Amino acid sequence: MQNVTPIAIGAFALELAPAVLFGLAAERVARAVGHWPATVRVSLPALFVAPYAMVSVSAHQFRWGWFALYAVLPVAIAGLLMHAAAADPEQCGDWRDALILLLLGLAVDLRWFESAWPNGLRALNELLLMDAGLYGFLAIRQLTGTGFDFHLRWSDWKIGLRELAFFTPPVIALGLALGFIHPHGNLLQAAFFTRPARMHAVHTRTCLRTPLITARTRRRFGFQRRRVTLCAWLIVFP
Repeated sequence: MQNVTPIAIGAFALELAPAVLFGLAAERVARAVGHWPATVRVSLPALFVAPYAMVSVSAHQFRWGWFALYAVLPVAIAGLLMHAAAADPEQCGDWRDALILLLLGLAVDLRWFESAWPNGLRALNELLLMDAGLYGFLAIRQLTGTGFDFHLRWSDWKIGLRELAFFTPPVIALGLALGFIHPHGNLLQAAFFTRPARMHAVHTRTCLRTPLITARTRRRFGFQRRRVTLCAWLIVFP
């Protein structure tokens, strides 16, 4: 498996840990973070740079510019969202929310930072950016009614399987016809490393790209975030 080393797996585990933590205990994490001094809350996400340092050093691809970017960007996101939380306690929407969502969305969709990573491990870039977004919006901004939940119920399985059965055939047929998807040459890497990373990125973007709309929708209609989680897993692992 190309570039999938024990160090890369360790970096993947480090990047997956925040998602698991927020998926299982988001409210408790947010309460705990809220008791920390402001300086600690804002500076803590600088630690998100660790996976980049691990992977890039082991691949002899380390660059101080990328290191600085991955250390400073999560801190800047946390700082902006702390100001947004103070300026908009009713969570009606703040320009800082839109700016950060736009930045994260464009960085992932246009692959701005992927050249920092070795081939085969570029999905770790998406995970790192999504961890920065999770921490900022859920722990610092503390948006209600958004994020995701890993506590699944039988109703979530039923809805997820129903949507899988409905959408998978046309999506696969259209993807193959357009050349957008194709059989993967390395099934082990795709199944156990690349696809889980992509799943987390797709799932997190779904939950965070429009958090204020998601919050209002869930409060008004009672939509369950667990269903988003299940659909993301079933779409990525057909």
